[in-house]
Amino acid sequence: MPLGPARLRLVGDIDRASSKMLSETAYWLTALAPASVVIDLAAVTFAGSALLNFLSRLSGALPTDTDLILWRPQPGIEMILRVPGLTPKSILYQGPLEPWAMGS
Repeated sequence: MPLGPARLRLVGDIDRASSKMLSETAYWLTALAPASVVIDLAAVTFAGSALLNFLSRLSGALPTDTDLILWRPQPGIEMILRVPGLTPKSILYQGPLEPWAMGS
């Protein structure tokens, strides 16, 4: 039985220095097999290729029925995340978290 939603908050610059931590996080989230993954991006100030690689890896490793919710990205970060085909099953979401936190 899958776990309820998993929440992750990223802060600051997400660049090559973050790669090891992001790789370990992707492995951990995949092992948990949550019903959904909510990644709070509100405090991300810079997103390099490390963030894009992390999201692509996570998107490909999670079960197909697991929602990957990219929550509250800043406008510049959101523009990067909207690259077509980057994370096909991710959902960009700006609203309140409550509907996702309740597993609905």
